[in-house]
Amino acid sequence: MVKKVIMVLKIGQNPVPQRNKVITNAIFYLAWYYFKIHDNTSRGEKSHLLLQDLRIAFPKAITIIQSTKNTYIYEEVTVMIIAMANDHAGTQMKDEIKAYLISQGYEVKDFGTYDDKSCDLSDYVYPAALAVARGECDRGIFCDGVGYGSALIANKINGCYAAVCQDPLCAKLAREHTDSNILCLGAKIIGGLMAMEVVKTWLTTGPLMEEKYRRRVQKVCEINDKHCVPIK
Repeated sequence: MVKKVIMVLKIGQNPVPQRNKVITNAIFYLAWYYFKIHDNTSRGEKSHLLLQDLRIAFPKAITIIQSTKNTYIYEEVTVMIIAMANDHAGTQMKDEIKAYLISQGYEVKDFGTYDDKSCDLSDYVYPAALAVARGECDRGIFCDGVGYGSALIANKINGCYAAVCQDPLCAKLAREHTDSNILCLGAKIIGGLMAMEVVKTWLTTGPLMEEKYRRRVQKVCEINDKHCVPIK
């Protein structure tokens, strides 16, 4: 499930972006640019020219409201919701990745654990994987010692397609060839910097759309549907 959010930008003589989940810097700088290059144009004409281009550049804008001093732009955008889970071995890596995701505008649902006390991985990965399978989250990123424990748990659930990735190439292929929706990382296998590059690649790579690749993915989905119990 992709969550809809509203993005708000306040444009005035000194434009100040008002953050609400996501802000597009491009609009902010476009506004600043217009007010700079049209110094000899009336304020009303500046706003009119700006809004014309904004409507072209951002066709999904659902409403634009003008007042005497400011312009407010409301645009409907989508935010990917990421389920995160880990055991004690993956807490630090999870926290680092979580902070990065939030800084990039993703929404994170953290299923724990939240410290380095010994725990059982399935207590956290299982509910997080269910959230992905039910469509409550778009994708999942799970961290444990090696990565395979999380993948074994997640892949028992109908609709979860988990891949263990240890470098960006693995992440790229896991998205292109299998359309995986869960990424599993091993904190005892790779360091934080490598894990971050894996995450970036995995999140920004799409599946290959040629017929032969879609056919192969579909066959895996059919095996899943045949042998996995439907999620209630």
